[in-house]
Amino acid sequence: MRSFLKSLLRPFVRVLRRLWQPTTDAVAVGIDQTRELGVMVERAIMAAESGSVSRDELMNQLNMIWLEVNHLVRGPGNNQEATSQRSQINSRLNELEVLIKRHGETHAELSAYTGHRLRDVADHSLLARQSLEDLRAELDRLRSDMDPARVTKISDLSQSQAAFLNYADGPWGFKAQAGVWFNWPFNIEHQIGGAVIREVNERIVELPFVYASMIGLKPGAHVLDLGCTESPVAFSLACLGYNVVAIDLRNYPLSHPRLTTVMNSFETWDPPQTPFDAVISLSSIEHFGLGAYGGLESRENEADRKDADRKAMAKLHAITADDGLLVLTAPFGVYGVDELQRTYDLDHLMALLEGWAIEEASLARRASSSQWEVIGGLDRSDDMMQEGARGVAMVRARRRPR
Repeated sequence: MRSFLKSLLRPFVRVLRRLWQPTTDAVAVGIDQTRELGVMVERAIMAAESGSVSRDELMNQLNMIWLEVNHLVRGPGNNQEATSQRSQINSRLNELEVLIKRHGETHAELSAYTGHRLRDVADHSLLARQSLEDLRAELDRLRSDMDPARVTKISDLSQSQAAFLNYADGPWGFKAQAGVWFNWPFNIEHQIGGAVIREVNERIVELPFVYASMIGLKPGAHVLDLGCTESPVAFSLACLGYNVVAIDLRNYPLSHPRLTTVMNSFETWDPPQTPFDAVISLSSIEHFGLGAYGGLESRENEADRKDADRKAMAKLHAITADDGLLVLTAPFGVYGVDELQRTYDLDHLMALLEGWAIEEASLARRASSSQWEVIGGLDRSDDMMQEGARGVAMVRARRRPR
């Protein structure tokens, strides 16, 4: 407010100072009054600049200046220049009065809006404080729930404790974060006062199929386990006397003198010169080139992502000895690709197996959340074509000679 008052009042001073020097005897009688008016304007400017007076006081000073101007305008003398200057003062004071009133209205509106917003802030602060108090109470309750001394038997398990245990044991929980989570066939779910087997996954048929396929291979043979993380196969075969190379993008947490682990992309890995006697792909080939397993960003185009599984199979074929063993398991049913994996139908599965002679192939499907069953060979593939059906193909094959 001080700045615009200053800009409006200063021209009055310049005009009034000119009036202090009368041009004719006709206006001489108004000199003293004009000088007093100039002093009043100067004081109003100083008050506006210093902020030492309130708006009402400043308006009172303006009214006094207005009365003096009216008196001068009606005063003696007909000097044309003085009359013009008085008219300018009159016009500018009119503008000043309008602006001050408008400023007062804006100030009132701003004050009302500010008060409304401050009330909103106060209301939100009250709600936030209540929310924080509720959160603190909930944290105190959870801290009490997680006290091991309070839970000594399964019947004491609360809902929050069960949820915590399910997360801790799951594929994104603390074991997984530490790199020691394994995808076992049974998924256990903790509940209030107990625990149940939530589901049985395809590992229940895949693991025995892999081990059974290795029976004819003598201990000491060189075996590659592709996509080994979360699986006990590489470690088990090393314990059984096989020389195992286990490769995955993630670290393999188990160690053994006959186990070599490689944390690397299979596509860029430089394999040993000696070909492998057996290669295993336990539910891994279906993930190649897909973003969930770190391959999407490294692919230059859609064709690379689409054919990544077939290219990986071609590399497996190249590093396997003549008549070497392939053990492969993969999702089977209606063909499709999502961000996690591929599901193969018969045509796409056979395309993967180009260059391999199939010795045994079995199809298994989920019968219920807790049961799987083998329904037969690849000739039963039509039985797996129901939308939403979950199945797996398990293949043992030999590399055809070069």
